[in-house]
Amino acid sequence: MVLFTSKTSSLLARLGSRVHIATYRTFQPGDIVLARHVLRPDRPILSTPLGVGKEWTLGNSSVPHESIIGQPVRTTVSPLTKRGAETNQTFILTLPSLDEYTVHRKRQAQPIYPLDAAAIVSLADIHEDETGACGYGRVTGTARDLETSDEELVQGLPAEGKTAVTPIVPIKMRQYLEAGTGHGSLTLAISKAIHAANGDARRLGDLSLRGAVLHSIDRNASHSRTGRHNVRDFRNGMYYGDVEFHVSDSPEQWLAENEGEWRARGIPEEPAQGASAETPGSFLSGAFLDLPSPDTSVTAIAQRLIVDAPLVVFCPSVTQIQDIVEHIRVDESIDLTLANTVELMPGIAGGSMRAWDVRSAVIRQTGEVARVCRPRVGTGVGGGGFVAVFRKLPHQARIKLRLMKEAKQESKDTDSKDTESQNAPETETLQEITTTI
Repeated sequence: MVLFTSKTSSLLARLGSRVHIATYRTFQPGDIVLARHVLRPDRPILSTPLGVGKEWTLGNSSVPHESIIGQPVRTTVSPLTKRGAETNQTFILTLPSLDEYTVHRKRQAQPIYPLDAAAIVSLADIHEDETGACGYGRVTGTARDLETSDEELVQGLPAEGKTAVTPIVPIKMRQYLEAGTGHGSLTLAISKAIHAANGDARRLGDLSLRGAVLHSIDRNASHSRTGRHNVRDFRNGMYYGDVEFHVSDSPEQWLAENEGEWRARGIPEEPAQGASAETPGSFLSGAFLDLPSPDTSVTAIAQRLIVDAPLVVFCPSVTQIQDIVEHIRVDESIDLTLANTVELMPGIAGGSMRAWDVRSAVIRQTGEVARVCRPRVGTGVGGGGFVAVFRKLPHQARIKLRLMKEAKQESKDTDSKDTESQNAPETETLQEITTTI
């Protein structure tokens, strides 16, 4: 027997109006569809966004988009020839996974493969939700139920009795920065991690209610446009509202020109003790760099990170990581510490994993069924690289640590000299006795 308390029943009642359970998914206008030939499933084909009046070319035949819209996922179609006759080819239609979407989407820049992108974001250890823990979100219940004296939070709620749900304008939003939009694969992975913080913004259609936002910067306008389109077209723009796309020569230039507008919306952080008035304010909750020379941007980004925020750098070569480490070592004003360095191993088409071919096959000569279980061959090997995770330290923490070490060393040196001076008379006396004898 399962017992529900009054609080549990209230929670279930509130969830009941928000939870939607679908037995199956149907294709909708704007969806990207993946087609697999039933006899050649290893060669998937992506469609353009579905729309009325459009056609999808599959080989030498075509499929009207109207014949796909409204059909359940994993339906089958037989394309028509140019003369309108059916072909003997059959395709299974599904929604592409993020991996399939990234790998088979047309590209202008080399993508970070989805498995690698997921690992990079995981190393940043981002946790976002819509509970209001960071100063934003919704209040559900009555004013009497809330253990708070904040008048802004209880504004509009009944004193007691009937439960109400009141949207609360976010006080501040968490902001993340990505330098190097490129294909948009890492952009999608980061936006997945922060997506939960923007439930109210989606429900009410108001971007000012976002609890978290990603600033994706690229110096190439064409690459930025491609990345924006790839985010917009994946799952009908599911993560599109989580990202702000910018074109700038460098992340430090964008920060210098635009940080004032966004810092006002960021998580407030008290000015560090001893910081000068010229020191830029901290408002970034994390940053990701995928740049040819990331060491040139580290200083400016580190100044804008809040304490303990991650700076994650992806590089094809480990020597680039070493350049950043050396740059930080030389410049003590950069309040960063290296927390972790890992290598992403190359894999088959997806990065970091080895694909296997596991299936049953019929032997033509005997007709017997045999098992196939071996590493997949014939596909390109891609992915791989190095990832370094740095963490923001309090203001001048490295300088203070050096001074503490120097003071400790000076104390040791002083103690050593005192010990030597105390032992000196005993040595002289021993020498005199030896000489006398």
